[in-house]
Amino acid sequence: MILLTLVRFLNTYDHMQKTFTLFTFFLLTFLQSVAFSQPEKTIDSLEKVLVRSKDTARVSIALKIAYQYQRINTDKALEYAVMANEEAVRIQFHHGEAKSYKMLASIYQNKGDMSKAEKLAMIALEKLKIYGTVVEQADATNLLGLIFMGQAKYYQAEKYYKEALYSYIDSDDSVGVVIALHNIGVVNFYRGEYDQVARYYSNSLKLAEKLNSPKFISINQLNLGLLYSAQKDYSKAKRYIRQALIKLREMGDRLGEANAVVHLGSAYFNEGFMDSSFVCHQEALSIYREAGGTNGVSQCLNNLGDIMMERNMFKYAREYYSEALFIRRNNGDIYGMAISFTGLANVNYATGNLELAELYYDSALTISKAIGTVQRTADVYYSMANFHAKQGNYQRAFDAMKNYATFQDTIYDQKKLQVVQELDAKYQTEKAQEDLAIQKGKIKILRRSNNLFIFSLAALGIIIALIILLGVVSYKRTQIKNLKNLEIAEKNILLAESQQKTMQAELERSKAEQGKIMAELSFKKKELTQLALHISQQNDFLESLKNNLKEVSPTPEVRSLERELDAKINLDKQREDFELNVDLINQDFYRNLSEKFPQLSENEKKLCAMIRLNLSSKEIAAIQNISSKSVDMNRYRMRKKLNLTNEEDLNKFLSEI
Repeated sequence: MILLTLVRFLNTYDHMQKTFTLFTFFLLTFLQSVAFSQPEKTIDSLEKVLVRSKDTARVSIALKIAYQYQRINTDKALEYAVMANEEAVRIQFHHGEAKSYKMLASIYQNKGDMSKAEKLAMIALEKLKIYGTVVEQADATNLLGLIFMGQAKYYQAEKYYKEALYSYIDSDDSVGVVIALHNIGVVNFYRGEYDQVARYYSNSLKLAEKLNSPKFISINQLNLGLLYSAQKDYSKAKRYIRQALIKLREMGDRLGEANAVVHLGSAYFNEGFMDSSFVCHQEALSIYREAGGTNGVSQCLNNLGDIMMERNMFKYAREYYSEALFIRRNNGDIYGMAISFTGLANVNYATGNLELAELYYDSALTISKAIGTVQRTADVYYSMANFHAKQGNYQRAFDAMKNYATFQDTIYDQKKLQVVQELDAKYQTEKAQEDLAIQKGKIKILRRSNNLFIFSLAALGIIIALIILLGVVSYKRTQIKNLKNLEIAEKNILLAESQQKTMQAELERSKAEQGKIMAELSFKKKELTQLALHISQQNDFLESLKNNLKEVSPTPEVRSLERELDAKINLDKQREDFELNVDLINQDFYRNLSEKFPQLSENEKKLCAMIRLNLSSKEIAAIQNISSKSVDMNRYRMRKKLNLTNEEDLNKFLSEI
């Protein structure tokens, strides 16, 4: 009887398992991957910038490259993230170090090494609490939610997601709120709480529509499609997925488009339309190959293997699984390797190659345990139980089922454990039924002979009814209170919108005043340039006149005129006015210059301001009453202090400060 129960359970669970595994990968990781549309061009340009970058800039650029590589090549992503981490530690750039730990955690999460990802994410969160912003802390908290979900620790995942949600709300980060709401919905999906899933996805979708964000709208539409597919409402599921597909094509997001096509293929698979599912996955595979999404290629190949298994086309299934395994091994995708090993084990079992099948099952189990993925470990134990049961090795099948139930109990509820308890206790069933019949007989005798017992039961029923009634009343009161709170919340929202409009109007006025100030500043700069030109031209004219007088006979009248010309050449008042106006319009520039180059003298700062006005050396010499050569020498010394090479443009450098 034990053996019959085991086989019966394995057979009834088989279809559910096949339906579930096809689409869980995308549900879990799609949110992280949507940002990558066409990363190759971005990577090329960033790598060129990295060669010229130093210190903190080098750390930031390396992290950007790692982010772009994350979807298409996790090994390259890891290489650049490690580079960023080592450089940040070397120069004691604490903020960059914290961000590099977060990037490393994200990469290991994508590779399926949840244990290492969790440790790195915890380090990142602690450092970001000291050196990072509130939003960066929320991002790290959200990542921890993803990592715990990858380990099927759903309650811990939801806890971190909700912490991230509250932080995003406090920071007015609407995009973060969209992501957190979506991720909480994903957790509830895995727990089977579909009413909560619909609520969180719908709220996330509404906010994404309010933000007019096609990317996040499409994410929620895709996962709503998966929700309805799980509930076997395939018509609604495909409608949501097609809506998302249209948006992704409009955005030109090729990798996102491929993801959507895979979602559509998954819906067809769950509906039982294998031909349509095959066509969708072939189309997605072509897009992934074209766009360079190797992770997507491997997942598509694995799904195609599942489809071939459903068609009993084992040769093609083996080819798809083997190619998927090859790509995943090259990418360091450990989690994906466990999935492909399971597929190859199923193929070899179906074709009678039992030794190789068992070897692949063992490999999948070893990897799943090593990286701490509870769901994948449970799935492998289930497959092994099926494998051993159909060979007639019921003891090993029973042991595998016990392990399966132990792992599954941490994911769902106690129902799955009852199957093992039933298997372990079946041999006592007949005796237990006899004992139960005896107990029922005793109860009947007691009921007939004891009116007090009947009265007690009636009283107990009345008490229970009163408790239920009180519960209903309390529930109604809570509903009324919630409605009042909702009205208050709506009033607060209206008040906040009114305040936002007022702030917007004040911002517009501030922008107008700023524009007026900028116009006045521009006019003042032009006026200064004209004044500098006037001083220079007047100096030239007076110098020329003085030189001409030297050629005339030196009479007292001529000498008197020369002295008067010398006084005019000094132009002290005009120079004083000019320098005063230069100081007036360059206060911010002087402050920024002093912060970056505190070693500059006051005269050197004034020289920088005049160069910034595009004045020539000759014009500056006239204003400062020195020779042009002296100005050139001052410019040369200043370039040294500013650490500029001969090739760098001094005017352009100063204008950017």
